Amino acid sequence: MVDKDDKFEYSQVVKVNFSKQLVVRISPNHASTEISISIENINYPVTIQVVDFNGKLVKQQLITQGAQAAKLDISRIAKGLYTVKNISTNQVAAQKLLIQ
Repeated sequence: MVDKDDKFEYSQVVKVNFSKQLVVRISPNHASTEISISIENINYPVTIQVVDFNGKLVKQQLITQGAQAAKLDISRIAKGLYTVKNISTNQVAAQKLLIQ
């Protein structure tokens, strides 16, 4: 773009990321011993974290790149409502989980 005084400057370069959204499904969501985690569009390793409502990390598991499913043993976690965080290199998703 050129101004009236014949000066110009370049616009800022902005990176646009067209990668697909990480899709994670947890079942069953009222669980007591084990949950199944299915993952779509996983291009990087994903860390699954189970966090209580005080923010304390209760369980963590790494799912390798290319995996489409995993099982997580929750039998030693106390009953209650938790947040399951799915953390990849460039995305974070969270879901609620009720352990009975």
